[in-house]
Amino acid sequence: MRDRGRFARAISAAVDRIEARLNTDESMLRGCAGLLAARPDLTPEEFHAYARRLELEQWYPGVQGVGFAQRFREKDAEAIEAGLRSRGFPGLRVWPHSTGEERTAVVMLEPQDRRNRAAMGYDMFTDPIRREAMERARDEASAAISGKVTLVQEIDPRRQVGFVIYVPVYRGGEIPRSLQARRESLIGWVYSPFRADDLFVAIFGSEVEPVLEFRVYDGPEAGPARLLHDRGFTAPRSETLITTERLSFGGREWTLTFTALPALRGGSLMPALAALLIGSAISFVIFVLSVRESEARRRAEEALAGLQHSLDEQRRYEVRLREEGRVNSILRRLGISLAAELDPDRLAQLVAGEATALTGAEFGVMFDAAPEPRLLASAGRERENFASLPVQKLARACGSSGTVRIESAQPGEFDGAPVRSLLAVPITSRTAHLLGGLAFVHSAPGHFTQQHERLVAGIAAQASIALDNARLLRDLQDADRRKDEFLAVLGHELRNPLAPVITALEVMKRDPSSAERQFAIFERQSRHMVRIVDELLDVSRISRGKIELQKERLSVRDALAKAADSLSPMARARDQKLTVSFPPRPLAIDADPVRLEQILGNLLSNAIKYTPAGGEVELTARELDGQLEVRVRDTGIGIPAEALQSLFQPFVQVPGTKDYSTGGLGIGLALVRGFVELHGGSVRAESAGPGKGSTFIVLLPGATEGVTQAEVRPLAARAHHGRVLVIDDNIDAATTLSEAVALDGHEVRVAHDGPSALRVALEFSPDVILLDIGLPAMDGYEVVRRLRELPKARGALIVALTGFGQQSDRQRALAAGFDEHLVKPVELDTVTAVLRRRLGAA
Repeated sequence: MRDRGRFARAISAAVDRIEARLNTDESMLRGCAGLLAARPDLTPEEFHAYARRLELEQWYPGVQGVGFAQRFREKDAEAIEAGLRSRGFPGLRVWPHSTGEERTAVVMLEPQDRRNRAAMGYDMFTDPIRREAMERARDEASAAISGKVTLVQEIDPRRQVGFVIYVPVYRGGEIPRSLQARRESLIGWVYSPFRADDLFVAIFGSEVEPVLEFRVYDGPEAGPARLLHDRGFTAPRSETLITTERLSFGGREWTLTFTALPALRGGSLMPALAALLIGSAISFVIFVLSVRESEARRRAEEALAGLQHSLDEQRRYEVRLREEGRVNSILRRLGISLAAELDPDRLAQLVAGEATALTGAEFGVMFDAAPEPRLLASAGRERENFASLPVQKLARACGSSGTVRIESAQPGEFDGAPVRSLLAVPITSRTAHLLGGLAFVHSAPGHFTQQHERLVAGIAAQASIALDNARLLRDLQDADRRKDEFLAVLGHELRNPLAPVITALEVMKRDPSSAERQFAIFERQSRHMVRIVDELLDVSRISRGKIELQKERLSVRDALAKAADSLSPMARARDQKLTVSFPPRPLAIDADPVRLEQILGNLLSNAIKYTPAGGEVELTARELDGQLEVRVRDTGIGIPAEALQSLFQPFVQVPGTKDYSTGGLGIGLALVRGFVELHGGSVRAESAGPGKGSTFIVLLPGATEGVTQAEVRPLAARAHHGRVLVIDDNIDAATTLSEAVALDGHEVRVAHDGPSALRVALEFSPDVILLDIGLPAMDGYEVVRRLRELPKARGALIVALTGFGQQSDRQRALAAGFDEHLVKPVELDTVTAVLRRRLGAA
């Protein structure tokens, strides 16, 4: 009976190990499928980097590789073959040849060893066994395992049989609900080929003393033609412990035959013979003393107690089996969910909830590895009893050295929370970087066991892989978003200075006497474009270490004055107060004059751009501990606390600003930091928050203390009049466009922001309004909405003139109330044609 019990447990453990390994490999494939569904344009290089992060040999032994079989039509075969040849497979064609309309080809397979390279371009749809599994995976939207096959990677004389696991990849990432939709939106299959002998050796090769001989057959019956794997041990011919089990996975059934090996048996029959002799002696004594009723009763009670003990043992064994089934079910569900989920917050809640249920904890949490740990998720049926439990204390108990288990905590040790048992495990990446941790508590001492330790450690390892996958996807999405934002802003910044240049050319053709004024506009706008290009090149040179400073001995006072003088027109135009505080006595530093001017100019121009009209900008300098401290303070829009750290990264701007008029590519502060660090200094930003202004502090070698103030006073603004209303915050663009329109005999008025445009429209009743969308304070979409509400402007033709020229921008403009949408730079003839269609010739 004991031998049969050990035999049953050994078989159950073997089947569980096979099933767990297949579930783990399926989870890995689902993670790859999720990545390809989210990124259908994933390049082979990115797939190679992802596969290398998986570390297949260490974490998924027995897997031949992981690859992607792309689905395509026959007409696309040449493009697929050309792509494979360009990646180092000269002369490669999709093989074998097929006349079917729907085909597949292995386009990515990692690792790229000599075996896997032999499979590139293989059309698995040509093999009926593989095709059946692929179609089943496609139609059922689940993992599917193929029948017994010989892999195309078997290029050596000694060949193994094997099988393939497929996971479908659908376009858009969501699984279509109908069968027809799944067939139409299928992109291809993520798959892994397995050599059967290698897989089972990886699962069972570490056993010190095997107790089972087994064979694995493909299908519901055993037979030589169906044999996948023979363990190769020889059991005695007289062995009676033999059984057959069946394992279902991925829509396929395997038959496993088990035979006990001698190591499983309990030993010789001598104890049984001894028990027989002793029993005979006892029987004789009982027979002699059977007349004594009390003795008979005592022995009957002993027999009853033995029977009760056996029943108790059976019940405990059944409870253990049920618990093992529950644990396996949770682990299987968790593995599948972790592979499919790519949202970090849902991942945290999923891990915390399943792990809490698995350990039977009353309360469980997941936290990050910040200096002040932050709670990511919590779970538990008694969580209200642990409301006072601080996550920081749990994080300190966890640490990073390994799993911590406390069987009996002292009362009050955890700030009054009823914690008597604790289990905590760190979550680390494959590079041993601490990501966070899991902690579970219970009000009863000794609740958590070594088995709980092992289970939670395994969950933490799976969680780290899932979090890495989510982080990789988030990084890819952020990079793609920042690229799109940069290209949109770059297009806007380049079109804006081109608009007045093109218009000025047209004006000069019609009115040669205005050439001098138009040439001044050319120079200003050309310099602006050169500055944009120079800044882009400077960022590139700094990142590659190609900039060398040309240092000179410079006067601090002269450098501050030059920077203030160059930016004072910009401050006057915005009705701002620009104040400069000089050191009280002469002060010199060793610096590159051109780069120092860029540092101060960028900081001042940013302060002016992000400060509203009537605000203040202050430039000060003093000596501080042997360094020159330069401060640029403004009363502008301020900076959120979370943006202070990333503000000096390339292409990063203050979040939440809709004011397109400030412009910029988000590279000015990156240049400031690069030039300051080249001088051996540092720069930082301070702000009390949005709407409370900001201060930028630069430290360079230098100086002495002192304050001398010089103030730049604002000038009054000018206005123009006419029947056509031109609204643009770019003064050159508004001036040249108004002059060009006036040449056709139309009256023109100009406004540079939304509020003033509304006032002019009330006074003037314009017939045509040429409106820029990127305005300060109130953008063009808001302005056109308010103009349509004015009785004197409701019937006007409102034309959008903007640097935003994508189709979505045009659709948004027309939906907002614009009659037409023109992209800067626009030819004057186009504007004239629009005016004449509405107003007629002057």
